[in-house]
Amino acid sequence: MKTILGAAVLCGALLTPASASAGTTVHFLTEDSGRFSYVEDGEIKGILVDLVREVARRADIDATFDLLPWKRAYEGALGNADTCVFATTMTEERRPLFKWVAPLVFNNWALLGLKSRHIRLTRLDEARPYVIGVYQGDARETFLRQRGFSLAPVSRNEFNISGLESGRIDLWASSIYTPLQMGPDVAAKIETVLEFHAVELGVACNIAVPDATIERLNRVMAQVRAEHGYNQGDSADEAN
Repeated sequence: MKTILGAAVLCGALLTPASASAGTTVHFLTEDSGRFSYVEDGEIKGILVDLVREVARRADIDATFDLLPWKRAYEGALGNADTCVFATTMTEERRPLFKWVAPLVFNNWALLGLKSRHIRLTRLDEARPYVIGVYQGDARETFLRQRGFSLAPVSRNEFNISGLESGRIDLWASSIYTPLQMGPDVAAKIETVLEFHAVELGVACNIAVPDATIERLNRVMAQVRAEHGYNQGDSADEAN
């Protein structure tokens, strides 16, 4: 089984000088997500940024990138032509709202908790007595709210760490990779209590993006994944 961390090797092998553009421009939006997408010296970088940038290059598409809070990025792609957002969880509610370039990665959702609390769960229903921290606008918030769980949304994912430490929340709904993304200090005190849902993530594009552009991006995405042994049957346990 491959993990999303294997994409780091994949992207490093892909980066080559840009080819001439066919004149199409797509604006890609993403969020600050550890090593997967971040800003360094004013430049947007990261494993998933490199992957999407390379796919756009091969598809002869001029790509611009911007890093925003997740809700703004999502709404930006929903409301603006020639705009896409990644990495976006492909829920049943979202599928008809966008045109999709997918799969990008696969994700295992998890309930995280402080190691010192020693919370143990065997199924999701056992989490009902607990207050669960969620990232506002995230697909996990919708999933858990629809099922009647007690939630405490925050505007920045990092606030869930202080929420666990202060006792404001008992558990944090995120990805099993989140503690690793946030560094060794976080990983040392937070553990996966329960993995509860597997989903596919993709690049969600505004419905005004031409079908031909989406087809080119999907064709190149499939080629890139096939060339580097990163196919749909593999699983990456990482997005929103």
